[in-house]
Amino acid sequence: MSEKSISIGDRLESVAVEKKESVWSLRAGERLDTIEMVAMGDGRAELLINGRLHDVAFLTTADGLQFTLDGETYTATVGEPGRTRGRHREHSMAAPMPGVVLKISVAPGDEVRKGDPLIVLEAMKMEHQIVAARDGRVAAVHCTVGELVQPGVDLVSLEEEKEQP
Repeated sequence: MSEKSISIGDRLESVAVEKKESVWSLRAGERLDTIEMVAMGDGRAELLINGRLHDVAFLTTADGLQFTLDGETYTATVGEPGRTRGRHREHSMAAPMPGVVLKISVAPGDEVRKGDPLIVLEAMKMEHQIVAARDGRVAAVHCTVGELVQPGVDLVSLEEEKEQP
């Protein structure tokens, strides 16, 4: 097994990875997961994850992979242990993949709580919800309904957090 650092969102884990034919085994601590590629094409993959079949929309980028699993969108990067770094700025919500803005649920000045829906994108024939990364006040909305946005483009910015005295 080779050791890799995998960053998904703001979570960084050291994972032992082994591949035999079309099956990958991933061990993180005591947890062991198996992933088998069943079929792949047109930005979608059918994966057998721990014995359960999943249809996963994905997009490869220069830095890693963006994918949707069970209705959630993730950005993942893989590197050597200790070398993977998170790139997401917590005060800004960015497009995880190319898509068209279907709905904007907030406006500048609105108060939001972590996890509140902000934007709905249509990408790879699926709807993807962009949610607030933290509690705060919307500083700006950087897109309009119907606009085609690219990965990494800030869609909504929250005001900077104030230091507590």
